[in-house]
Amino acid sequence: MGATLTRQTLERARPLAALIKARLNERMGWDAEADLWFEATAKYSRAGSNEVNWIEVLAFNAWGKRAEALAAYREVIKDPALQEGALASLALRAGDFAYARKLFASLPLPENAPRGSLWRDLADRAEAEVEGGDLSAAQAHADRGIADLEAAMAGLTRHSDRLEVCDDISVASLYQYAARARLGLAAAADARGDPATAEEQRRQAFALADRHRSLALPMELSQQVHAARDPLTLRWRQASTEHVTAFQRLLAALMARSDRVNSATESLAAAERELAAIEAELDAKSKHPLRAASADDSRTGDLQAQLSPQAVLLEYQLVGRDLVAFAVTATRVHAQYTRLPRGIEGRVNRLLRACAGGGAATQEENELAAILLEPFAAVLGPAKRVIVVPSGGLSALPFHLLPLGGKAFGAARVVSYLPAALLLSRGGLDRPLAAGASLVIGDPEFDADSHPGLRRLAGAAVEARKVAELYASEAVFEAAGAREDDLKPQLPGRAMLHFAAHGRLDDVAPYTSSIVLAGRDELTVSDFIGLQIDADLAVLSACDTGRGTTTLGGDVIGLTRGLLAAGVKRCVVSLWPVDDVAACVTMVAFHSLLKKGGKSPAEALAMAQEGVRNLGGAEIAARYRAMGGVLGAGERSWRRGSSTPARQLSAFPETDTEDPVAVDDASGSSARVWAPFILIGC
Repeated sequence: MGATLTRQTLERARPLAALIKARLNERMGWDAEADLWFEATAKYSRAGSNEVNWIEVLAFNAWGKRAEALAAYREVIKDPALQEGALASLALRAGDFAYARKLFASLPLPENAPRGSLWRDLADRAEAEVEGGDLSAAQAHADRGIADLEAAMAGLTRHSDRLEVCDDISVASLYQYAARARLGLAAAADARGDPATAEEQRRQAFALADRHRSLALPMELSQQVHAARDPLTLRWRQASTEHVTAFQRLLAALMARSDRVNSATESLAAAERELAAIEAELDAKSKHPLRAASADDSRTGDLQAQLSPQAVLLEYQLVGRDLVAFAVTATRVHAQYTRLPRGIEGRVNRLLRACAGGGAATQEENELAAILLEPFAAVLGPAKRVIVVPSGGLSALPFHLLPLGGKAFGAARVVSYLPAALLLSRGGLDRPLAAGASLVIGDPEFDADSHPGLRRLAGAAVEARKVAELYASEAVFEAAGAREDDLKPQLPGRAMLHFAAHGRLDDVAPYTSSIVLAGRDELTVSDFIGLQIDADLAVLSACDTGRGTTTLGGDVIGLTRGLLAAGVKRCVVSLWPVDDVAACVTMVAFHSLLKKGGKSPAEALAMAQEGVRNLGGAEIAARYRAMGGVLGAGERSWRRGSSTPARQLSAFPETDTEDPVAVDDASGSSARVWAPFILIGC
């Protein structure tokens, strides 16, 4: 028995490993390599026994080859040993929805099933009905599945546990089927001349899509959760995050077969003891902060009331190759479903690499604009303000860079981003910066041995001094003075925080991603989550601080998540390694516009970027020198790079630490120079 299981496991390993490589290459935008691995997966599966033949169906489905998937499936189902439950799931992957519906009809759901045990099965049944055309049945299955899933999640108090549940493509699929069923019913209502019912169905579809986006948010951000902010609660929040971090580090050590497995195991045990002790103390005081929390159920109408007449909210629900998109105005909800011929993440990553390297990606820009913006061109054309709620592989996409109407989308309108539309209600749209004290960090003197790939940033130092001067800030942490112990107590109670430094991204243990400080100090995602900062604005003028690890459910774990959990209302972050000189010029212009009064951070950032986009390299260099920056003729600028841990693939492997051309010879019109920063918030 044991030998048979081992043989089956080893036989499956080869095609499954090839399929993982195919998907990774496709996400990175390396289509030729992805095609080779998809082909290899099909070949290995076809050559194997009945135990692995079914993987060929998955390979063709992931490859977007529905006809080939169906042909492979018809061969696989000849095996009499396959159970009906497995057959139904395989039929869905092959696109044989009629047979899947027939099989599901013969397999009744168990009665009195444990909470949280049915939602996967119900998601499959909803998919079969959506694709089979019975939209009412699809809606009923999806709604029941959502109720089952959320009932199970209601008992999860740790945000890390909730995020782990959401790190599942089946969760994203469940909410998308619920939304698609309603969009289909809306189309039917339009066809029979019932616009009121159609609009209500679209509103419900949008609410469900955003409900999924909100499900994995730190629960403190929900309007219905008023968590205590006492020191014990903050300790619990940080301890739960550090517990996940310890587990991620142990997993990384095991995968790398490193000599750190024992120490990582001990760290995990210590983190578990610390967390258990804090939770016992909370329970003893009957004050567990999230004991009765549930997912927020905001109404679409409430969100629409936050939008001005010239504002549009774009929300995207991307699951594999299936894309549901919404354009919401103050009075209408527009929606569209698209089955993409190939995964969209590859296009996004090719565009990002081109931006980071200073090159052009016109084809990717046009293709992405055609998919994401042009379906709503009539609504977006007159809009002056756009809020984008992306998901999954779209989370790092610079929408403001995409073309619409012959110019960059962000050139004609102010664009900002949100992880969920729910957050629009946190403080309203386009408020000026709140009054209050500021804190500035600039060019920390980090330990070179700990970060061998980084170097000091002259532009960050100039930027920090100018920003501190604009705000008359007394809390300025520069060079060797940017120490964690001195800095952390000063973070709460500030209206504005500005970090001009290097960033460190960790895709294996994303909660350890950090801002690099002096010596070996750093501010990690876990640190931010353990604080209650409540700043109105945080600016991370560092390397690709807007990126993070994307979960299967479409969420992103990174520095932005930590800041939002700490109570920060709005964040300025970057999508690729920023030019030290250009970032300095952009950020000083941004803060100058904010201090003039009347401008919101989103408006000020758009104006600052537009100003830089219209400058030549000599003008950028002159502005930098006028602020006190030292820049010789023909000198090149350095990037505010990422200190990426060893054994990880760099997101931008072709990007040099030093810019390829002299500052005087560069152009502000290059996306690399003007477009890296985005504002997350309203």
